[in-house]
Amino acid sequence: QGCVYSEIFLPTNAPTEWQDRAELWNAVEAAEKSKDSRLARELIIALPIEVGLDEWKSILKNFVQEQCVDKGMCADVSIHNTDGHNPHAHILLTVRPLDEKGKWQAKTQKEYLCKRGDEERGFTAAEFKTAQADGWEKQYQYFVGKKKVYIDKAVSDNFDGTHLNRNAPDSVIADYGIDRVMVILAHTLNEKNYDGRFSRTNKEWAKTVRLPNCITMDNAGDQYYLNAHPAVLDGFVDIVRERYKALNLWSGEHCNPACNLDFTDRVMVLKPEILKDEYKCPDNQLFYCSGGFGCSPTAFGQKVFGHYLAYGETTHYRRSDFVGELKPDYLPDWAKEKIADVKGQKHQLSFERGW
Repeated sequence: QGCVYSEIFLPTNAPTEWQDRAELWNAVEAAEKSKDSRLARELIIALPIEVGLDEWKSILKNFVQEQCVDKGMCADVSIHNTDGHNPHAHILLTVRPLDEKGKWQAKTQKEYLCKRGDEERGFTAAEFKTAQADGWEKQYQYFVGKKKVYIDKAVSDNFDGTHLNRNAPDSVIADYGIDRVMVILAHTLNEKNYDGRFSRTNKEWAKTVRLPNCITMDNAGDQYYLNAHPAVLDGFVDIVRERYKALNLWSGEHCNPACNLDFTDRVMVLKPEILKDEYKCPDNQLFYCSGGFGCSPTAFGQKVFGHYLAYGETTHYRRSDFVGELKPDYLPDWAKEKIADVKGQKHQLSFERGW
């Protein structure tokens, strides 16, 4: 309804019969096998009301050619102007690339980063079957900037066949942070829960580690687990857990639950993963909340304003960034003094203003 213009734009290698809209989208559907496949991307673009149809066409043609067609996409463009007050364009874009002969290619192709000795190379899933016979092995990769690091290699390089070096995790923890390392280890144990060479305590620990969505998704998780020998990896997990325990961080057992709590004028505990490794200590977890919609358990807003109790810097977090309120029995003496100072200053300010 209200369509005043429509046109198909094709790359030079696309079949000319796709200028017919029905032919194009029939070809798109024919390339898919899954009933819930994604057929297209849609862009909705507002058009300036001050100009007319010819100018709209010119704007769209330039945009579609440069940003879509030149990059290999077919574009189905329509301009709508129902009531004269909301001119806009709908652009449907194909999602599969075309080869030189105009045949649809795979939307994406997974590539495994593999190692053989000191060599490093990427293989597609089809290529890997042949490469594996030549001694290539998949390696877990984690990127810090553009640097690739291998946790599997850290395990193997520190195992002499009998003993695992107690410093084995140090290099990967230094590069990625202990939270990231624990996530990968936990996911590996969860995926290999059937393997009796992992200890029961480590398997139970793995279930308590919160995993990000990129790992828990069914089609992504296989990229994030390790292939080191289970018995050796189990010892590696023991050492990493000891490193984390030595930080003495506040956790749920030290807190009153946050769910129905008003945070205002309370000392709340930040989740450990919120803090960078260089600031990861129990003192830096304590945050005095002064206000913000996020303080209320029933408000739509999420921001919680306040300051770090240890050194006074003001900032804000989201309500979901907190474990809970630190129980009074665990409150350090220095923290009690800081709280008394804050409340004294607020009382003095209220007195001066006559509140």
